[in-house]
Amino acid sequence: KSITSSPVAGTIGGKRSKRNCVGTLVAELVEDLAWVPHAIIPAAGMFVVRASRLTKRRVAAFAIRPLASTGPQPKTGLEMTSGVMYNWRVVAVQNALAMRGKADGPLTIEDLVSLGHLDQYHYLGTEACDELIDMLGLSVGSQVLDVGAGIGGPARYISARSGCNITGIELQSDLTEAACQLTERVGLAGRVQFIAGDFADVCRAQGDKMLAQFDHAFSLLTFCHFPNRDDALKLMSECVKPGGTVLIEDLALVGPSFTAQETADLQNVVNAPTVTSIAEYVFALEKAGFIDIEAVELSAPWRDWTKARHESFRAAREETVRLHGEELFESRCRFYSVVADLFNGGNLGGVRITGRKASTAEARLRDGRKRDGHKGVGGDTRSSHVAVLNEMGSTVGATLEGAKAIAATSNLQVAQPLYPAGPHIEEVQYHDSLQYHFFFPGLFIAGRVFHTRTLQQHSAWMYDTASGLMTELFEPSYQTMSQQVGNTSLCMESDHLQITDAPTGGTFVVKQRGLEVLFEQRNVFSWLPAGQVRDAVIHRPDLRCVVEVDGRRLEGTGYSKRYYGSYPRFWGYRFIHGITETAGSEPTCFWNADATFGDNKYNYFKVLPPSSSLISADGKDTWQQDNSGFALIAGKRYELNLKPLCTWETIIGRPGGSMESKMQNRYCEVEFVEGGKSSKGVAYNERCFGTLG
Repeated sequence: KSITSSPVAGTIGGKRSKRNCVGTLVAELVEDLAWVPHAIIPAAGMFVVRASRLTKRRVAAFAIRPLASTGPQPKTGLEMTSGVMYNWRVVAVQNALAMRGKADGPLTIEDLVSLGHLDQYHYLGTEACDELIDMLGLSVGSQVLDVGAGIGGPARYISARSGCNITGIELQSDLTEAACQLTERVGLAGRVQFIAGDFADVCRAQGDKMLAQFDHAFSLLTFCHFPNRDDALKLMSECVKPGGTVLIEDLALVGPSFTAQETADLQNVVNAPTVTSIAEYVFALEKAGFIDIEAVELSAPWRDWTKARHESFRAAREETVRLHGEELFESRCRFYSVVADLFNGGNLGGVRITGRKASTAEARLRDGRKRDGHKGVGGDTRSSHVAVLNEMGSTVGATLEGAKAIAATSNLQVAQPLYPAGPHIEEVQYHDSLQYHFFFPGLFIAGRVFHTRTLQQHSAWMYDTASGLMTELFEPSYQTMSQQVGNTSLCMESDHLQITDAPTGGTFVVKQRGLEVLFEQRNVFSWLPAGQVRDAVIHRPDLRCVVEVDGRRLEGTGYSKRYYGSYPRFWGYRFIHGITETAGSEPTCFWNADATFGDNKYNYFKVLPPSSSLISADGKDTWQQDNSGFALIAGKRYELNLKPLCTWETIIGRPGGSMESKMQNRYCEVEFVEGGKSSKGVAYNERCFGTLG
């Protein structure tokens, strides 16, 4: 912030104005001084405060002088408020306007903009609105939806500046009533309307007047107050026309996790039950039907703004108490203090997210893929199939036909069995293995849970390609991760790790590191390993995943495998899964195993190209060496040549126990060779030898 002694040139309603001021009030920082007993007037002196946000600067300066006690008396206004979080501002607006002799009659946009946060409930006021107009490209005739309109300040200002038409939805009826009155007084009732009610109820009641009616939609600091945010995002998507754009500014978790006190303050003081990581927010928007999503963190300017708001309000104690009483002052001062402390703690931040709804052509393409048995996700071109059963091994006979039929007719929405799975978990040689790994630009993350009748171990590690550093995210733990009671999908948690895995996707969370990977299921392939007569393995080779690290949102491709049942005591295997590195397009996925379970040999080699079906080798035509894998498929030779970059390993088993297996994981660069054509990529290599029990 800077102080200068030059005239101020401001922009309001798209018109430039210049005024010389004696004293200042920055509306974007100090919303409450607008309604203490002062009047805002032009004056001869010059004293200006500038507030900046991101790369833009906007000057908002207003002169103040003491107001005599005579003049129009403001409404007591209590009949207009319900005492809820924001409604006290309705009274404040009435008081502020009355003190300026404008209790009734026409108003200008400038009159209301000068009230700062009383008119603009979100952070950084009209500057944020200016950026919204520019970013969404609003213009005359645009149909715009405002979810959580408050007293209508943003809608009025945005319409006045751009000429667009806005429909605002607001839950609280007294705010809506005040919004309509103020909008009528500034002459914008023909372009800006407000509807009171729950967003879902309004959509149901309005029907065709709401659904697919808007070119654009925005929401400013609103969805954090929705206990069912994801449902509301889906409704917003349904209200926007195909190809329409959206902008959301909201609270977000930007640190590892909220403390117990922060969680209580968010829920009980801020009334914000839904504050998630930016990655989870983006994932929710993608599930709601939005694409081309971009997130920009606003934590730093919001932290400075909320701190200044609290300090300014506290400094105006005498005037505030005189006008509104001790109780309101103490209540608002505590609220502002809590919010400022939350931002200052580093876990709470802000985010602006923009995106668009898929166009009609894009939607038709996705529908066509579904009808054709392909399950494209969010505009992806990956085809989706359930693999045929072609890795039976020599010991598998006709008794498997029923299992084959079940696997061959499975669809994409395969649910992970609850943990541990299967009817024979008490058998001596039973085990259940669930593993994940995720390839991101510059980062690799891997983890697993391994369960037998006598033990359970879970572990996780990661590798940073820039630093070359491999990090064990926690020491392999034997704490039991049990299925959470009451959950119909897989959901388990320990002190270190939390995993949720539903038919459409889930989360992999390393709790103490604050590391959360969100993944979405695409293709599922399932077959019975050699020697097994039940409990098919579940492979998901191309999970779509996102993670947020150091404020960066990374998108990548992941893999998950789940196998369970009774296996022979002695086992050993080598496994490779990798992807080709392609700029701007889907990678080719491949995975290859060379395994022995007791006396049963079990080999496979799979390739999943973009926009194509799964390619498989016969078990007898594929094998592995130390740093390579090979296959012959339809006369064409395939090779995987590994260059290990790091190694992580552990022993699964306890002293004196019946199980002891050495598990080794390696992150590698890989050369994928198909019929002499070579491409580069990254791969995960797993090797395990020992005993089960």
